[in-house]
Amino acid sequence: MNRIARRTVMTALLAGGLLWTALPPDPLGAEERKLSAVEIENKLIGNTVEGQWDGSSYKQFFDASGNTIYVEDGRMPAFGRWKADPEKDAFCSWWENSGESCYEVREVGPDTILWVSPGTGKEFPAKVMQGDQL
Repeated sequence: MNRIARRTVMTALLAGGLLWTALPPDPLGAEERKLSAVEIENKLIGNTVEGQWDGSSYKQFFDASGNTIYVEDGRMPAFGRWKADPEKDAFCSWWENSGESCYEVREVGPDTILWVSPGTGKEFPAKVMQGDQL
Protein backbone atom coordinates (compact mmCIF):
# COMPACT_ATOMS: atom_id res chain seq x y z
CA MET A 1 0.00 0.00 0.00
CA ASN A 2 1.51 3.34 -0.93
CA ARG A 3 1.90 6.18 1.54
CA ILE A 4 -1.12 8.19 0.37
CA ALA A 5 -3.45 5.18 0.46
CA ARG A 6 -2.14 4.17 3.91
CA ARG A 7 -2.68 7.71 5.27
CA THR A 8 -6.22 7.76 3.84
CA VAL A 9 -7.07 4.43 5.47
CA MET A 10 -5.52 5.48 8.79
CA THR A 11 -7.48 8.77 8.76
CA ALA A 12 -10.74 6.92 8.10
CA LEU A 13 -10.06 4.38 10.85
CA LEU A 14 -9.07 7.00 13.40
CA ALA A 15 -12.13 9.12 12.54
CA GLY A 16 -14.29 6.09 13.24
CA GLY A 17 -12.53 5.45 16.55
CA LEU A 18 -10.96 2.23 15.28
CA LEU A 19 -7.36 1.06 15.20
CA TRP A 20 -6.19 -1.41 12.59
CA THR A 21 -2.89 -2.89 13.77
CA ALA A 22 -2.11 -4.48 10.40
CA LEU A 23 -1.02 -1.10 9.06
CA PRO A 24 2.29 0.35 10.17
CA PRO A 25 2.10 3.71 11.91
CA ASP A 26 2.48 6.78 9.73
CA PRO A 27 2.92 9.71 12.12
CA LEU A 28 2.03 13.06 10.60
CA GLY A 29 4.96 14.26 8.60
CA ALA A 30 6.72 10.88 8.65
CA GLU A 31 8.21 9.84 5.35
CA GLU A 32 9.11 6.39 4.16
CA ARG A 33 12.86 6.27 3.83
CA LYS A 34 15.05 3.65 2.20
CA LEU A 35 17.66 2.38 4.65
CA SER A 36 21.33 2.06 3.76
CA ALA A 37 23.19 -1.20 4.40
CA VAL A 38 24.67 0.22 7.61
CA GLU A 39 21.23 1.34 8.81
CA ILE A 40 19.78 -2.09 8.00
CA GLU A 41 22.50 -3.74 10.10
CA ASN A 42 21.96 -1.30 12.98
CA LYS A 43 18.22 -1.92 12.93
CA LEU A 44 18.35 -5.74 12.68
CA ILE A 45 21.46 -7.03 14.48
CA GLY A 46 20.40 -8.74 17.71
CA ASN A 47 16.72 -7.97 17.13
CA THR A 48 13.53 -9.71 16.03
CA VAL A 49 10.98 -8.62 13.44
CA GLU A 50 7.34 -9.65 13.46
CA GLY A 51 4.92 -9.37 10.59
CA GLN A 52 2.82 -11.01 7.90
CA TRP A 53 4.30 -12.51 4.75
CA ASP A 54 1.79 -13.52 2.09
CA GLY A 55 -0.90 -14.00 4.75
CA SER A 56 1.21 -15.94 7.27
CA SER A 57 2.37 -14.51 10.61
CA TYR A 58 6.07 -14.84 11.32
CA LYS A 59 8.91 -13.77 13.58
CA GLN A 60 12.56 -13.63 12.53
CA PHE A 61 15.67 -13.12 14.64
CA PHE A 62 18.91 -11.65 13.20
CA ASP A 63 22.14 -12.70 14.89
CA ALA A 64 25.27 -10.52 14.60
CA SER A 65 27.12 -13.53 13.14
CA GLY A 66 24.88 -13.48 10.05
CA ASN A 67 22.67 -16.38 11.15
CA THR A 68 18.91 -15.93 11.13
CA ILE A 69 15.94 -17.94 12.37
CA TYR A 70 12.51 -17.60 10.71
CA VAL A 71 9.50 -18.93 12.59
CA GLU A 72 6.17 -19.03 10.78
CA ASP A 73 3.02 -19.83 12.78
CA GLY A 74 2.44 -23.57 12.90
CA ARG A 75 5.71 -24.54 11.20
CA MET A 76 9.17 -25.67 12.21
CA PRO A 77 11.83 -22.92 12.41
CA ALA A 78 13.91 -22.29 9.28
CA PHE A 79 17.61 -21.49 9.68
CA GLY A 80 19.40 -19.28 7.18
CA ARG A 81 21.97 -16.55 6.66
CA TRP A 82 21.53 -12.81 6.23
CA LYS A 83 23.56 -9.74 5.33
CA ALA A 84 23.14 -6.10 4.43
CA ASP A 85 24.59 -5.60 0.93
CA PRO A 86 26.45 -2.25 0.76
CA GLU A 87 26.50 -2.26 -3.06
CA LYS A 88 22.69 -2.49 -3.31
CA ASP A 89 21.77 -0.95 0.07
CA ALA A 90 19.57 -4.01 0.47
CA PHE A 91 18.83 -6.82 2.90
CA CYS A 92 19.75 -10.25 1.54
CA SER A 93 18.93 -13.63 3.03
CA TRP A 94 19.91 -17.15 2.01
CA TRP A 95 17.84 -20.24 2.65
CA GLU A 96 18.78 -23.82 1.75
CA ASN A 97 15.50 -24.47 -0.07
CA SER A 98 15.26 -21.21 -2.01
CA GLY A 99 18.72 -19.66 -2.29
CA GLU A 100 19.36 -15.94 -1.95
CA SER A 101 16.76 -13.15 -2.11
CA CYS A 102 17.38 -9.44 -1.60
CA TYR A 103 14.90 -6.78 -0.51
CA GLU A 104 14.89 -3.02 -0.16
CA VAL A 105 14.17 -2.02 3.44
CA ARG A 106 12.24 1.18 4.16
CA GLU A 107 11.70 2.75 7.54
CA VAL A 108 8.16 4.01 8.12
CA GLY A 109 8.38 4.62 11.86
CA PRO A 110 10.84 4.14 14.71
CA ASP A 111 9.91 0.47 15.11
CA THR A 112 8.34 -0.29 11.72
CA ILE A 113 9.95 -1.29 8.45
CA LEU A 114 8.74 -2.37 5.03
CA TRP A 115 10.39 -5.22 3.16
CA VAL A 116 10.02 -4.32 -0.53
CA SER A 117 10.07 -7.23 -2.95
CA PRO A 118 12.31 -6.70 -5.99
CA GLY A 119 10.58 -6.47 -9.32
CA THR A 120 7.03 -6.44 -7.93
CA GLY A 121 7.38 -3.62 -5.41
CA LYS A 122 5.11 -5.60 -3.07
CA GLU A 123 5.47 -4.33 0.50
CA PHE A 124 5.49 -6.39 3.70
CA PRO A 125 5.30 -4.32 6.93
CA ALA A 126 7.10 -5.60 10.00
CA LYS A 127 7.55 -4.46 13.58
CA VAL A 128 11.13 -4.40 14.92
CA MET A 129 11.37 -5.67 18.50
CA GLN A 130 14.44 -5.39 20.72
CA GLY A 131 16.37 -8.59 21.38
CA ASP A 132 15.55 -12.23 20.71
CA GLN A 133 11.75 -12.45 20.89
CA LEU A 134 11.42 -15.98 19.54
